[in-house]
Amino acid sequence: FEEAAEAGDLESQIKCAKIFYEGEDGIKIDKTKSAHYYAMAAYKDDVDAMYQYGKMLYEGDGVDINKSKAAEYFKQASSYDHVDSMFIYAQILYNGDGIEENKREAAEYYRQAAKKGNVEAMYQYSLMHQIADGIYPIKKEASKYCKMAADNGHVKAMLLYAEKLLNGDEETVDKKESARY
Repeated sequence: FEEAAEAGDLESQIKCAKIFYEGEDGIKIDKTKSAHYYAMAAYKDDVDAMYQYGKMLYEGDGVDINKSKAAEYFKQASSYDHVDSMFIYAQILYNGDGIEENKREAAEYYRQAAKKGNVEAMYQYSLMHQIADGIYPIKKEASKYCKMAADNGHVKAMLLYAEKLLNGDEETVDKKESARY
């Protein structure tokens, strides 16, 4: 596989990256080589490779930590609708971790990830609206995404939504519905 990977075969690059990352078929784990092959595959616009290489850069897993470069890979993978990349990129933007903090843009990436089913993104997006954290607060948006997260089993969202229903933050007090959450 290595010869084919070095010659530019995308499938071989991905296979080599996984084999060296996990150690398989008697081949020892070599995360530096794994990163090399993920980078090659990412360069060819393989979305999962972008995500994996971004994680490796972000965590310093087989490569030196480079959070700004990791952010670039997560952003690029996000442009291909990679949900986990959207969420991680939102967190990086929100915290200014390796790049300049941008809560408005973070909110947009949380929203995109939430719309694609990322439950933690639903909760984070609702919180940003709830407390006006870097964005203009929209109460209905906060409630909508908080309920979405709660309905998907997010414990903190369940508690927050139950509190909203109990206190009348949702137009009317609904003790019965609050107890359900």
